[in-house]
Amino acid sequence: MSDSQNDSNVVVPTTTTASLLTGVGRSAIAVIGITGPLAAETIEQCFAPATKRPFRQGQIRYGNWCGDAVSHGDSADSTSIGQASESVVVLPIEQQEFEIHCHGGIAATSRILDDLRQNGVHVVDWQSEHWQAATPLLIRESKEVLCRCTTARSAAIALDQVRGALLNWCRQSLQANASVDAIQREAHEILRFAELGLRLPDRFGVVLAGPPNVGKSSLINAIVGYDRSITMDQPGTTRDVLQANTVIDGLAIRLSDTAGIRDGDGEIEQEGIRRANQAIADADLVVWVATPLQFEAAGIAPGCIDSARSKIDVLNKADLLEQFANPDLDANSFDIHTVATLGQGVPELMAAICHALVPEFPASRAAVPTTLRQVQCLKQIQAANDPQTQRNALQELLVGGGCG
Repeated sequence: MSDSQNDSNVVVPTTTTASLLTGVGRSAIAVIGITGPLAAETIEQCFAPATKRPFRQGQIRYGNWCGDAVSHGDSADSTSIGQASESVVVLPIEQQEFEIHCHGGIAATSRILDDLRQNGVHVVDWQSEHWQAATPLLIRESKEVLCRCTTARSAAIALDQVRGALLNWCRQSLQANASVDAIQREAHEILRFAELGLRLPDRFGVVLAGPPNVGKSSLINAIVGYDRSITMDQPGTTRDVLQANTVIDGLAIRLSDTAGIRDGDGEIEQEGIRRANQAIADADLVVWVATPLQFEAAGIAPGCIDSARSKIDVLNKADLLEQFANPDLDANSFDIHTVATLGQGVPELMAAICHALVPEFPASRAAVPTTLRQVQCLKQIQAANDPQTQRNALQELLVGGGCG
């Protein structure tokens, strides 16, 4: 592929290329990217939109993918689409860059890529030099993150970056006459979501811990909606760390059910407690569970919990409060009251878990850093005290260099 390069280190492609941007079989929707001087012409040749309006950047268009069968009329209904059409959504990214969103099956994506080949488009793997050279660094990095996202909410944030949220801010900052202070403030605002951006492909670790027989396993079962953990009315039933993956409010979460924290005898039981302590130390969030019968454990944090990033105190079996009234029990000291077997308080606990992990989500189309390199560059931009130093950091964010 022949490409030209200007003085700003921005590669200008002279060949139109396309690539499948999503993993095979990962979801119901696949995304195919196409970029280059013939991208718009090829889309017009193969795509019959439902309405005849000019393409606008960032504005999705629904219609049918018909390959060479398109006969342009006033709408997709008047188009000779034949029996082989595919319902797709086309999104213009820039003047000569588009995304085609289609069914995620191999047959649909293969058919669209074959049609693009027949129209002279060079189809490549998204990791190939051909596609990389035609795509800005920030977009390439965001696509790598997008391919590893496992929830719609995390994928939407990554997709905003693929569509140029951070790239456009960087370019505008380089072109604008904004003051150093103004760009510093904007970089600071973007960095507020750095921790979330770096975690988009990952699961947050939430550990339920507490004394034996307080209902930790029942709470996990209530959260995930099925019996993942073993529950018995016998202390110490859980001897190992049992895990269940779930999604709460768009966050991918791994729940860990640990052995009861207590002074126990026996090598096997001590090993279970040791593993529980390790899981607590590694967790993003600890849900410390007690009951009216074991209230003395509430708020008592073993040394391993001190290292946890955050903690929620839960009083489970709260329906026993009246039956086992005790003046020494301060029920109001607990963040959440639950009755796991009845589902009471579980929605509130799930909401509290999400808020503790991510107190605030970025607005739609907001710039969010998704790699450590981007975070380091933004910190340099925020720390820069003169225009040239700040401009150098912006340029490094845009094309790479000394922020790694």
